[in-house]
Amino acid sequence: MPKNLKLAYDEIYAKIKGLHAHERQLAERAFKWVLVALEPINRKDFLLAVSQDPNGGEVRYHSEVDEDLLLGLCCNLLVIDSQLDVWRFSHLSVAEYLEEHQLSANQAHLDIGRICLYWLVDKAYLSAKYAVFGSYSESFPLGCYAHRHVFEHIADRKEQADDRCLAVLLDRFLGTYEHPTQAFSHWIQQSGYRITRRRHMYQSIEGDGGIIMVHVICALGLHSVLHRWAERDLTRFKNLVTRVDALGESPLGVAAYHGHTNTCALLVELGVDPNRLVEGQRESALNMAARAGHLETVAMLLDVGAQVSPPTANPIDSPLVPAVLSGNPLVIERIVANGADPNLQIPGPYGSVLAEAATNKSASMQMQTLLKAGADVNMQLGRDSYGSALAAAASLGSTDSAASLISHGATIDLPLQWGKFGSALAAAAAYGVADTVHHLVSRGANVNMPLENGCYGSALVTAVVHRNLGCVKALLQAGADVNQQVNNRYGSALIAAVKLCGTLGDPWPEANSMIVRWLLLLGADAQCSSPSVGDRNALQVLERLREQQWLRSTPRYEDTFKEVNHLLLTVKPDREEGLELLASS
Repeated sequence: MPKNLKLAYDEIYAKIKGLHAHERQLAERAFKWVLVALEPINRKDFLLAVSQDPNGGEVRYHSEVDEDLLLGLCCNLLVIDSQLDVWRFSHLSVAEYLEEHQLSANQAHLDIGRICLYWLVDKAYLSAKYAVFGSYSESFPLGCYAHRHVFEHIADRKEQADDRCLAVLLDRFLGTYEHPTQAFSHWIQQSGYRITRRRHMYQSIEGDGGIIMVHVICALGLHSVLHRWAERDLTRFKNLVTRVDALGESPLGVAAYHGHTNTCALLVELGVDPNRLVEGQRESALNMAARAGHLETVAMLLDVGAQVSPPTANPIDSPLVPAVLSGNPLVIERIVANGADPNLQIPGPYGSVLAEAATNKSASMQMQTLLKAGADVNMQLGRDSYGSALAAAASLGSTDSAASLISHGATIDLPLQWGKFGSALAAAAAYGVADTVHHLVSRGANVNMPLENGCYGSALVTAVVHRNLGCVKALLQAGADVNQQVNNRYGSALIAAVKLCGTLGDPWPEANSMIVRWLLLLGADAQCSSPSVGDRNALQVLERLREQQWLRSTPRYEDTFKEVNHLLLTVKPDREEGLELLASS
């Protein structure tokens, strides 16, 4: 902030500090509400919110200030936005000034959290709320705000531990882990699931010895409550914090998933081992923090000894896998820096964490982080995968990821040992987009490269079999050989297109006719036989298909056969016309 602007704000705030104590409190409450409120509060209800005393011990149902008075008390640092019907700062720099020099955002959150709790333990509000559900919102708008956001204001803030007023309110609203209050049970069932992800588990939070209640408190980040419970009966509490819930998650894992670093630190301090998986537990706390992308929590867990090696024999359980999925490259960097293998291979279609990152169109930073850490861009992947990171990116149309991998040394025409494609270009031709094919070709991909492995034999046959018309066009325009023989059941691109006419349940038989026309115009030979299909040519393959009884009884397919047969007999090669047809299709 410019020095002169700070001096100007200092002068204005000095006037506010010179007000009578109660008037100064009203102004500061207004600043706090505008600074940290989690949803807009209309101008009328805002006056009621400012009238609530976070240390007053009770709810106030009527405002003690009007708009003109509050505007004067705030010395024009706040204004009323008549279009949005809300109060706001007169300039963005006001918020910056207040947070840096006058107010603590954390303390503002706790003050509003206390106000919310006053509403949630208020007998008149609760009586109106639960007597006629759904009719209380107009009478108690601030109570509705409290119901939605109370714990978001309090969650995991370090100052919880020193706030005695907050402790009394929390205990009054929550009850104990053995006996939660009716008010808190109602809150859990109606609003708590938005924060805790566990609506179906919370029809009742009683009767399980406190296990669910402890998990809920961890999900809400109420470390001060956990600390008080531990002080009352440490032995029993330690037993509860090592138990898993019905989802197979531990209290430490729940806190980690929600990014409650201080709550995690308390649990570790109480003796919870971040590396111990108890019976029924699905994944470690580090994995859950990494999955949610919480860097601070990940860093804390690593600092207290959480291991980056998979807690089970399955590499998919490595924390690096959820870190890649989280989308936070800083989490990946921290986990790799602690010893995780950037070349980790995992089961499934991607085959590696690099390929997993490469398939996410918005994950360029994650991929860059892995490459910087030493990931092998040309690593051959496992049997059930795409075969390589480049093939995975190309298959899912992640052109930017493919470009980045190539710039980091990926071999475009690398013959793939595993997977069903055989090359990155063929992977793009199957499920990718024409832009990816164009990019690979522009970077030197061989459109006629024979594929020794995989299911198709060439990129063109791959595109034809998958009816990827955009990629068929791109390959033909790039010079793909329409008569290239492949040593498998397809024989050639033309025979593959003809064979697809007999695919049971084909939703788009018209596409086959279109591809056949393109191939013939560009010189495909309908009389050329292929050894891999019993020395038959395209016409003979078509006739053999027509002999199948179910096809003869299906008019839609019979029409397609007649059209394709006509094309095979009448269309003559005309490359110029073929290219024009491709361009216009």
